[in-house]
Amino acid sequence: MSPHEVRLPIAVAATKLSPLEQDPLYYLQKILFSPDGSRFLLIDVSKRIAIYSSPTDVLNYQNLEYLQVCKPFSRVKVGECVRDVDWFPWMRSDDPPTCAFITCCKDLPVLLWDGCDGSYRCSYCAYNRCDELSSPYSVRFSSFGDKIFCGFYRRLCIFDTQRPGRDFDEYFLSSGQGPPLKGIVSCIDHKMDEPYYIALGTFSGVVGLADFRVHQGSCFLQATMKAHHGGITTVRFVPGSSTLLVAGARKDDDIVVWDIRNTNKVMYRLSRKSDTNQRIGLDMDSSGKFLCSGGTDGLIRLWSLQSGRLLMSWYASRWSVSSVSWNPYSPFLASCSGQRCFPSNWNNAQKNQYVEQWNPLLGFDNLSNNSSSSSNNNNNNRNEQEQDNLTNHPQATMEEDHFVYRNKIAALWYFDRETLSLL
Repeated sequence: MSPHEVRLPIAVAATKLSPLEQDPLYYLQKILFSPDGSRFLLIDVSKRIAIYSSPTDVLNYQNLEYLQVCKPFSRVKVGECVRDVDWFPWMRSDDPPTCAFITCCKDLPVLLWDGCDGSYRCSYCAYNRCDELSSPYSVRFSSFGDKIFCGFYRRLCIFDTQRPGRDFDEYFLSSGQGPPLKGIVSCIDHKMDEPYYIALGTFSGVVGLADFRVHQGSCFLQATMKAHHGGITTVRFVPGSSTLLVAGARKDDDIVVWDIRNTNKVMYRLSRKSDTNQRIGLDMDSSGKFLCSGGTDGLIRLWSLQSGRLLMSWYASRWSVSSVSWNPYSPFLASCSGQRCFPSNWNNAQKNQYVEQWNPLLGFDNLSNNSSSSSNNNNNNRNEQEQDNLTNHPQATMEEDHFVYRNKIAALWYFDRETLSLL
């Protein structure tokens, strides 16, 4: 390789095709590596979470003649739409008690699952003033794993990890002496060096900085920042930095980087494609040097967080790339793709009929045979049309014949170590 040659990452492994691949409503929501990098979670809209082991033999990818297929060793059927998920921060695969993750789902409490066999462990239940069960929109472990942060509409609940049940501390975000934070708390993150300091993103487009050591009624929120037109979907503190904060939003093409020492001014913006209400995730490597994000245009982009410069981008899917996740200890990036996409020849009546016959409690299995056969015919037509569109697309390349590019699946991308050192 020449001194200035930069190789694009290559796909070395991928998940199997889902039986729901051709369903217009099916797509993959999120992929997330465990803190030790030994496994990853894959969430789709069928209300199931698949647990995979990270392949180890792909490190010698030059010797692989074919794309390696990953198979889940366990599946969790949560029964409802998964809103958010998070691994226990001190998880180690060789220490089973620490191998766990939490989920928050519609109409369900926060659930703790075993990361080894997918079994249920316990639940954390939040209730409102009418003593009704409230389901959070976002969840996050604290950096030490002793607390669980849950985001609701205009409030934040904090559970003690060792005390499942209905005991929690509650903070109202639109009252008190600090600045108000309105809307649904859609994402949460914490600083590694100051675990009591957290960032809250809301669907109102505002990011709040808070200190949960104070009591309710005191100045819980320290500052608020707004630079997005759409609702915040991701907020992250940069690893290795005590001042940088990254935020991304739906229906907003900019990823905003803040210096929290000056919340009145945006440090810089990173441009991607996010023109729908779908959550488009982003992630940073463990060193805090690189930021990676998918997009609704099927591209994965990699930036330098030190300069804000776009280092590389590549076509990963003909669908939206909804989520990316770095492996903490290996040069791998995981991505998943898909979007809700009806065939172009369907009218509004056909779309409405299809959606009405899809029962969110039973998933895609509740669709009638007539609807399924009609859907298959329309999907075949759609595939033919899409192949024509890809052939005639001005940016069509040989990559579009790749298995990863064509399908709604998750893929592992290998970064050449020499390439990373050149960036």
